[in-house]
Amino acid sequence: MNNLSDGELAQKMEEVWNTEHALPTMPEARKQQIRTDIYFSIKNEKQKGERSYWLKSIAAAAVLILFVNMGWLAVRYSDKATLPFLVEVSRGDRASLTLPDQSKVMLNAESTLSYNTSKSDVREVVLKGEAFFQITKDKIHPFIVKTGDVSIEVLGTSFNVSSYDDDAIIEVSLVEGSIELRIPGRATSDFLTPSQKAIYNKKEKTVQILETNNETETAWTQHKLVFNSERLGDVINKIERWYGVTIDIQYPGIEEDRISGSFNDEQINAVMEALKIQYKFNYTIHGNEIVIKE
Repeated sequence: MNNLSDGELAQKMEEVWNTEHALPTMPEARKQQIRTDIYFSIKNEKQKGERSYWLKSIAAAAVLILFVNMGWLAVRYSDKATLPFLVEVSRGDRASLTLPDQSKVMLNAESTLSYNTSKSDVREVVLKGEAFFQITKDKIHPFIVKTGDVSIEVLGTSFNVSSYDDDAIIEVSLVEGSIELRIPGRATSDFLTPSQKAIYNKKEKTVQILETNNETETAWTQHKLVFNSERLGDVINKIERWYGVTIDIQYPGIEEDRISGSFNDEQINAVMEALKIQYKFNYTIHGNEIVIKE
């Protein structure tokens, strides 16, 4: 898509828009809003300099995400240089995108990623939620991920970051390469080597570094929901994000139980049946709302 002219790109978008029938149902108004946002990005690409390169890449990435990836997500762009380009993934969806420097990012459910398109010499993104990064090497321009209090700096590597607002911790797991963690108030940085995980406690402002299993840490990128001796309440939160549902637990005390297991792309009904067998509870499903009872 980077090699197409505006006219050719618009024609390709129009063809896919009119012929693709496999996409999940989306409100017509939402479709038109996304289409308008993408068109606005393409129009602004006529501006000269590095910003034109960013916009071209953004338009291509937005089209690729919209028509190829599972689910759908909101794409926003502002013409004001001080505002970032923003990608949002809703509950129940995942998304993949390529940044202008050709770094790859996979976003998990209920996550957002933003970056400024006006600074061509800075590789910096802000993450809320969970993402797996494969960063293009550039010794001159480090890649920086900011999430909560944590700032992660890399030159070229692969790593996973989990940083949801309602979680008590931020987790950073390194697959390959090396990363540096910087936290305000700490005199020194923390460095990770492959197969290590840093756990930052938001309340206590402490960091714990552990050995970890990369397959488990990145299982979600392979459509697997994995949990290891976790509170059932925390697992329920993950299930809500993963499937885009709301679960009301009306079973006192059950949330504190510990559970290990995994689900490999099962339907929500199969997940609830498995938990029902384990905990002997009853449940009802009405649309996207689930109620658990004794």
